[in-house]
Amino acid sequence: MLSIAIRGFTCEGAWEGIKSYLVGEPDAEVTSMTSISIWSDAFNQVYFTIGFCTGSMVSMGSFQKKESPIFKEVYGLLGANFLNSFFNGFAVFSMVGFLTSIDSVYQSGNRSTALVYITMPAANAELGWTRFFNFF
Repeated sequence: MLSIAIRGFTCEGAWEGIKSYLVGEPDAEVTSMTSISIWSDAFNQVYFTIGFCTGSMVSMGSFQKKESPIFKEVYGLLGANFLNSFFNGFAVFSMVGFLTSIDSVYQSGNRSTALVYITMPAANAELGWTRFFNFF
């Protein structure tokens, strides 16, 4: 994601996408933040990303001392997950800003998993050096 973020930051219109990520759309409804489905999707994302490495966490946990501070480690893991997700948002939304600036057909209407499975491949296809950035 670091290479995608670096490439995304250098694209035309990237800063508009990042502004949209941090500030939001001016015509967006504020009441959508009170929706249960929005918060359910956010919690599902956190559980998915943390649950992905559960097997390795169990095996590493078997080497811990009995007196180890478990809450400190849990908060560290949650903090790392938050920072990773926050940084990856910059990479994705810089590409969304790029697609918007070139009037791509994929520029709007992509939500949820469509950002990854539709928008990112479309942005990679529009950019040069596609094979290089797909390798990293």
